[in-house]
Amino acid sequence: MGGNWLLGSAGVVSAAAARSHYHGLSGSQVSLGYNWTNSRYNLAFNGTRTSGDYRDVASLYGGPPPRVSASAQAGFNTTRLGSFGVSYTHLDYQRQTSRFASAYWFKSVGRSGAINFNVNQSLEQPRERSFFLTFSLSLDQSTYASASLQHDDRGNLLAMNVTRSIPNEGGLGWRAQLQQGAGMHGGQAELDYLGRYGRLQAGVSAVDGNDYAYANATGSVVLMGGGLFPSRQIYNGFAVVSTDGVPDVPVKLENNLIGNTDQHGLLLVSPLNAYQDNKLSIDPMDLPADMRLGRVDVQATPTDRAGTVVRFDITPIRAASIILHDAAGQPLPLGSQVRLRGQEGGPALVGFDGAVYLDTLDTHNVLDVTTPDGATCHVAFDYHKQGNGIPQIGPLACGRKQP
Repeated sequence: MGGNWLLGSAGVVSAAAARSHYHGLSGSQVSLGYNWTNSRYNLAFNGTRTSGDYRDVASLYGGPPPRVSASAQAGFNTTRLGSFGVSYTHLDYQRQTSRFASAYWFKSVGRSGAINFNVNQSLEQPRERSFFLTFSLSLDQSTYASASLQHDDRGNLLAMNVTRSIPNEGGLGWRAQLQQGAGMHGGQAELDYLGRYGRLQAGVSAVDGNDYAYANATGSVVLMGGGLFPSRQIYNGFAVVSTDGVPDVPVKLENNLIGNTDQHGLLLVSPLNAYQDNKLSIDPMDLPADMRLGRVDVQATPTDRAGTVVRFDITPIRAASIILHDAAGQPLPLGSQVRLRGQEGGPALVGFDGAVYLDTLDTHNVLDVTTPDGATCHVAFDYHKQGNGIPQIGPLACGRKQP
C-alpha cells in the first residue's frame, strides 16, 4: 500500500509499505520520497529499506533486493546554457555496497540537435570513473543520428549511429552503427520492414572478428468470426468486424479510418486496448444508398491478447422514389397515403410532384393509394436494381380510381 501527498507548491511526498511471504521467508519494505519542481529548479529524494527476508517478484529470477536503496537528484535549467544536474545513488546489498555520484549537462542546439555530457564516479572505487559526451540530431521526423564519445578505465570508445524508424502505418526502416576504441572495432547494419501481415528483420554484424548475419520474421494468424486473417504480431486485444457479408465497408476506430471489410464482409482490427472500451463505428454516408445500417457504433472490450466479434447489421434494401399520376396524367395530390399491399405498417405520404419514397419493396409490387378526398386507386410494377443508387420509377398511372 502507498500514497502521494501534494503539498501545494511545496512538492509531493510519497510513502509506501509492503510485506512478503515466500517459502517460509518473510519480510517487509518501506519507502519514502519527496519531489519538488518548478519551471527552473527540480529536487528529489527517494529511499527504500527492507527488513527480514523480504522478497519481490524479481527475486524469483535473481538475487534479493538491496537492503537499502537511496537516491538524491537536483537540477536547474537556464535559458542560454542549458540544463545542469547532480545525483547520488546508494545501494546496500548483504555483501556489497555501491555508491555513485554523477553530474550532467544538456543543451539543445537549434531546433533538432542536442548535446549531452555526463560524468559518473564510484565513491567505493576511486578509479572507477566514466565520461559520456553525446551529440544527437534529428534529420527529419523519422531519421535520427548520433555520435558519442565514452571514456572509462578501459580507454576511449567512439560510436556513431544513424537510425530511420519504421512508420507506424508500415514501411521500411534501417539502422547503421560504427564503433572504434576500447578494444571494440566494427559495426552493424540492419533492415526492418513492417507490412500488413507482419514484420521482417535482417542484419549483419562485424565486431572484433565476430562476424555473423541474422534474420527473423514475426506475425499472427487469427481464426475468428468465420474468417482467417494473417496479421502483424498482436500484443494487445483485437476484434473481427462483420458487416453481414457486405464488402468494402469503411470501418473506423475512435473515429479514425482503420480499414475496409474484405470480400466476405470481415475486417480484423488490431490493436485494441485490453479491458477498455474501444469505439468501432461505420458512417452511414459511406454506405451505398440501398443499404440499411442497424447501428452506427459499437464499444468493443476485449481481454488481453484475445478478441471479440463485432457485428454491424447491414441489410440490402429495395428502395425507390416512385412518381404517381392520376388517369389524366397529373401528379397525385400532396398528402395521398400509399400502402404496399401485403405489408403491415403505416402509410407513406405522397410529396411534391406525385413522388413517394418506399424502402421495403419486393420484386413485384402493388400499391394501394388513398387520396385526401377519400378516393382510391391502385398501381402495380416490378422493381429492377439500378447500380447502388435509389432508382426513380415512373411516372406510373394509378388506375381504377373510385369515389
